[in-house]
Amino acid sequence: MVPPGDDAKGRADGTTSGMRSPTRQFVASALLTVGGSTLLFGLVLAHFVERGILEREWRSTAEFLRVTGRAHLRSEDFGATGPGPLAASPESQDRFEDFARQARMLPEVLRLVAYDGRGAPLWTDAERSPQPQGNADRVRHALGGETDVHLESGTPQGQERVELYVPLTFAGEGRVAGVLEAYVDASRVMTTVRRARLTLWALALLSGIALFTALFGIVWRASRTLRRQHAALAQRAEQLTQANAELRAVQNELVTAERFAAFGEITAAVAHGLGNPLASIRATAQLALLDAPEGPLRPSLLQIVADTDRLRERMRALLDFGRPIEQRRIPVALEAAVRHACEQIQGRCAAQGVRLDLRFPEELPKVRLDPARFEEAFLCLAGNGLDAMPAGGVLSVTAAMEGGERRPRTLCVVVADTGPGMSTTILARAFEPFFTTKLEGSGLGLAVARKLLEGSGGRLQLESDAQGTRAIVTLTETEDG
Repeated sequence: MVPPGDDAKGRADGTTSGMRSPTRQFVASALLTVGGSTLLFGLVLAHFVERGILEREWRSTAEFLRVTGRAHLRSEDFGATGPGPLAASPESQDRFEDFARQARMLPEVLRLVAYDGRGAPLWTDAERSPQPQGNADRVRHALGGETDVHLESGTPQGQERVELYVPLTFAGEGRVAGVLEAYVDASRVMTTVRRARLTLWALALLSGIALFTALFGIVWRASRTLRRQHAALAQRAEQLTQANAELRAVQNELVTAERFAAFGEITAAVAHGLGNPLASIRATAQLALLDAPEGPLRPSLLQIVADTDRLRERMRALLDFGRPIEQRRIPVALEAAVRHACEQIQGRCAAQGVRLDLRFPEELPKVRLDPARFEEAFLCLAGNGLDAMPAGGVLSVTAAMEGGERRPRTLCVVVADTGPGMSTTILARAFEPFFTTKLEGSGLGLAVARKLLEGSGGRLQLESDAQGTRAIVTLTETEDG
C-alpha cells in the first residue's frame, strides 16, 4: 500500500505508583525495639526484685538474731575467759545455749557461731556443726559494724546456703561486742526468687506482646487508611488524566475543524477563480483538436486537455477535503458493502496481476454508516494497496468481530497488501494532508478516507512492516445487531 501513515494514538497508561506499606517495616523495627525494651525491662526489674527479696529476707533474719542475742546474751559473754579454742565461760555457754534454742525457731538456720571482739571464735552450735570455719575477712568486716551476707552455692549436700555475719552491740556501749555467725539454708528463699523471676519475665513478655499488638494494630489501621487514600488519589489522578486527554482531543478536534474551515474557504475561493479559466482553456484546446492536423501541435493540445482535467480533479479533491461532510448513516450489511466496492477494482486487479482475497465470517452484524462515503473511503484504501503492488501480489480484505457477547460489538475490516511496506517516518506522516510519495499523488487520499470513516463513527489505523501494509477500519454494530 502506498505509504499512508499511522493514526494510532499513543495512549498513556495510567499507572499508579504503588505506595509501599509501612507494616512490614514496622514489624521488623517494632520487634527489635519492643523486644530489646522488654529484655532490658525484664533484666532490670528481675534484678531489683531479686535484690529486694534477698535483702528483706537477710535483713529480717539478721535483725531477729540481733534482737535474740541482746535478749539472751551479755557484753561480758564475748570476753575470752575459758581454756581451749572456744574460750566462753560455762555461764556464757549456758546463755549461748538459750540464744541457740531461741534462734532455732527459724528452721533454715543450719549453724550458729559466736566471735569475740577480736574475731576469735567463742562458741558454736556443737550439736549441728562442732567445727567453726568462719571467714576471717567477713568477721572483721562485721566487727566494723556492718552486716555481711555471702551466698554460697554448690555445697556437697547440694544446698544453697547463706553465711550471715551479724555485729552485736549492747545498750550503753559504743563498740561492737562480738559477731554472731549464722549459716542459713537459702533454698526456700531462692525458690521464691526464681518463682518471682519467672513471673516477672512472663509479665514482661506479655507486656511486650501487648505493646507490640497495640502498636501493630495502630500501624495496620493507619496503613489501611493510607492505602485507601492512596487508591482514591490514584483513581482521581486517573480520572483527571482521562479528562485531560478528552479535553486535549476535543481541543485538537476544534483546531482541526477551524483549520479545515479556513482551508475550505481558501480552496473554494481558489477553485472559483480558476474554474472558469480552466474550463475555457480546455474548451479551446478541444476545439483546436478538431481542426488540428497530425503533427507536433496535436500532442501539445492533448497534453493541455489532460493537464486541465488533472487540475480540475485536484481542485475537486481539495474542495471535498475542506468542506464539512454530510453523511446519511443507515444500517448496512458490511459484507455486501465491501463486496460491492470490490467489484469496482476487479478490472484493475486483473490488469496488474493482483489476486483479490475476500474472507468474511458468517452472520456479520449490520453497522450504521453512509454507504457512499464508506465506499469512497474503501476504494481509496484499496487503490493505495494496488499502487503498492504494480508487479502483482495479493490484496486481502478480511473482517472479524471483537467484544465477545457484549453489545454493541466491534467489527474490524482489514485491507492488506503484500507490497514493500513503509518506513517508520513515512508511516508517522501518512495522514498529513498533501504528504505523498507518489509522483502524481495529491497527498489527500488517506486524509479524506479517515475523515469519511470518522464521520461514520469508525476509526482508521495503519500498520506496516516488511511483509506489507495493513489498513484497519474499526466500526461498531447497530444496537439491534
